[in-house]
Amino acid sequence: MISFLIFSVLMAGLLFAIKRLYFHPLSRFNGPRFWALTLLPYMLAFRSGQLAHKVKGFHEIYGDTVRVGPNEISFINPHSVKDIYNKRPNAQFKTLPKDPVRQPPTRPGHPCSILEAGDEDHSRIRKAYATLFSTQALRAQEPLIVSYVLKMTSQLKTRGSQNDGIVDLQKWFTYCVFDVICSLSFGEDFGCLENDRYHEWVGALVFSLKAKVQLASSRYYPWLFNLLVKLMSQSAQAKLIEHKRITREKVQKRLGQHTVRPDFLSYLQASKHDLTEGEIVTNAETLIIAGSHTLQTAITGIVFQLLHNPEALGRVTNEIRDAFASETDMDTKSLMQLPMLGAAIKEGMRLTSPVPLGLTRRVPDGGAIICGSYFPSGTVVSYMQWAANLSGSNYTDPNRFDLERWLDSDSGAGSRYKNDRKETTQPYLQGPRDCLGQNLAQSEIVLILGHLLYNFDISLPEGLGSQAVNNWEDQETYAVWVGNPLPVRLSPRS
Repeated sequence: MISFLIFSVLMAGLLFAIKRLYFHPLSRFNGPRFWALTLLPYMLAFRSGQLAHKVKGFHEIYGDTVRVGPNEISFINPHSVKDIYNKRPNAQFKTLPKDPVRQPPTRPGHPCSILEAGDEDHSRIRKAYATLFSTQALRAQEPLIVSYVLKMTSQLKTRGSQNDGIVDLQKWFTYCVFDVICSLSFGEDFGCLENDRYHEWVGALVFSLKAKVQLASSRYYPWLFNLLVKLMSQSAQAKLIEHKRITREKVQKRLGQHTVRPDFLSYLQASKHDLTEGEIVTNAETLIIAGSHTLQTAITGIVFQLLHNPEALGRVTNEIRDAFASETDMDTKSLMQLPMLGAAIKEGMRLTSPVPLGLTRRVPDGGAIICGSYFPSGTVVSYMQWAANLSGSNYTDPNRFDLERWLDSDSGAGSRYKNDRKETTQPYLQGPRDCLGQNLAQSEIVLILGHLLYNFDISLPEGLGSQAVNNWEDQETYAVWVGNPLPVRLSPRS
């Protein structure tokens, strides 16, 4: 009897494996066999910060379209972007819905976040926040942004005179973008730049991301997720409650101040928005996370690539200094017109991909056509930006940092890149759920880089050993790259 039961279990497992590998609707797509059988390796890679690395490796082996789970497909062909993320002629779903496992919908009775909202609520919330990121709003916000950038360069000048001129730029970039986005979101900052440290509220966002992603990865096995939530320590729950309390108080305080200030809540006060106070509080935190983690990663990644390519660094530095007689002449518009700075930003973001993991969507009832192939209802699909950016099918010599790639593809040194599929690199994505704050992000990037390179000669310090990251991909990814230190030798411009 026992032998029969064992035999039955083994046969059932074998038949299940055969069905998933050879008779599943996604069986026609190549990929690692074990990942096609079970979600376990996907979850473990997600929890360990290696999912982006693993999937990138699979694309190098299996091609542009890879089955990375029993019911999940990853793409690196840029033509897939419009099929996955753009609007669709569908009465029920204007876009492919988000994967409810990776990004669960808002719970009943809870305020709606723009990241979790369905099409109708997303459209309503995005419309309310659209004026916050308009060209007019950005012009009004620029002096505030510049004030924090100047505060950062002032601190760097002081710190650069100590410790043999070596500072961790990653830390200071993070301070700067957090002070900017908190000032815009709450009407006041948390003093990161001034105090050279993270405020407890900011620190909770900076250092809890890894734990949050690891917990979220367990959603693939609901029993494990529920167990981990129950086992969450009382101190962790207390910190979460305190964090939300401070957020709510900051929003309520700013809403109670009817002052003219170019911050987000000022625009909401002046507009006829359809948001509850709970939604304003929830989305304030959402905007801060979106406007800090990915932005500091982008700036750090660009500087990282320039430091490892001194010739390009020199060209960009000279371009900035030649363009402005004084630091006060710099503004977003004039900086964006500098071709080499623009090329460095594009190439840096291509190689480092601030959001390396694909944003997953789930195919609704009726199926969907993506890159010319039909996918049945329930299939999880995504565009893997980092893997796409470093694929030889999209870029010539994809691991090489070269400004010429973006300067002139028709003649001279840039002609070798004339067949590059430059539409591959879409750091802000596209479609109705593209990055709402991309204009603000672009402004902060050029202002921080412009003022940094105008004021300092920067170089990689020698002899730091393990303190320095030699290869960008050596870092882990938890939704975004883990913020490893970026030690740099600063020399104030003579």
